Amino acid sequence: MPQWQYRPGKWRYRFEHLGKTYGGAGFSTKKAARAGEEAHKCEVQKKLSPAPSNMDFLGAAAEYLANSKRKHAKKTYKYKAYVYDCFLTFHNNLPLHHITPSLIELYLKTRHSNFNYNRHLKDLSALFNWAWRRGMVPTNPCLLIEKLPEEKTRRPVPTEDEVARILVAAGDLRPFILVVCLTMGRIGEVLRMRWEDVLFEHKKVILWTRKRKSGSLEPDDYPMSDTLHEQFMDLYRRRENSEWVFPNPKTGTQYFARPKIMRSICKKAGVPHYGFHSLRHFVANLLADKEKVSLKRVSRLLRHKNIRTTEIYLGKEPEGLRETVKLLDKSFQEETLSEKTSHESSHRAKG
Repeated sequence: MPQWQYRPGKWRYRFEHLGKTYGGAGFSTKKAARAGEEAHKCEVQKKLSPAPSNMDFLGAAAEYLANSKRKHAKKTYKYKAYVYDCFLTFHNNLPLHHITPSLIELYLKTRHSNFNYNRHLKDLSALFNWAWRRGMVPTNPCLLIEKLPEEKTRRPVPTEDEVARILVAAGDLRPFILVVCLTMGRIGEVLRMRWEDVLFEHKKVILWTRKRKSGSLEPDDYPMSDTLHEQFMDLYRRRENSEWVFPNPKTGTQYFARPKIMRSICKKAGVPHYGFHSLRHFVANLLADKEKVSLKRVSRLLRHKNIRTTEIYLGKEPEGLRETVKLLDKSFQEETLSEKTSHESSHRAKG
């Protein structure tokens, strides 16, 4: 934990840089401690970093994006390229070490929402962190810029009736929608699926995910239900000469996205527009709420590394909190309060 409260109303921070520990204390709020930590990091980085290079923003962005193209998902890479192009259009091509927090904030103020402001700040910070690690800049100017507050909204989740209507309206795409639901897979993981990942004998499928800190592809095993096994068997019998489970029929190669499918199916089904990820949420909620599957098991099926992620995902309070607050009932029930009031009145009368 980089910031923590060590006594009421007093916060401190600690961080490591190049094997050495730094810290500070005496802050009145966590926000102040975080700002102090970021300022301290900048100071440390400035002292220890080499002199800035003559690299400009365009050159640094090009090098970083070449690395990003190999490391990140195509969608992530393309969005980063879009952010850097927007920044270049606004500020032109500046030397990296001339770009200050105020110049970055000036650009960020052009963004149309707080969410978009924060997203662009995140991708700019990733670029400057990368540049700092390579000695191109003495510090990351984004570290001194605070995120803006965002209004969190829950992702719309279809009802059982709506999912049934979606499956009916899907037509030839019904097997694809069923596999998305029955694997609880992210759309990229399903599109990335090869036949070598479908292990009929062991009744499991391997889903390759990038949802890890390193950004590299990692395999996750997922058990097949009988219905999922039947769907895969039927797809395998009807397959054409392709290594992909759901290939592009025109090229026989992998689809990287299917952005229009759900909009078209939902319109035909007469339901609001839901994305593929809403189906993942639907199945998770179905297991947790209707089938009463434990949060731990749902988390494992979603392949979350932290159960708190699942709690946030499903909009659930941490397990045990409901039982804990029930302990307050006894002290605050009307009968208990009346009894205490009566006892105190009787005690004063005797006095």
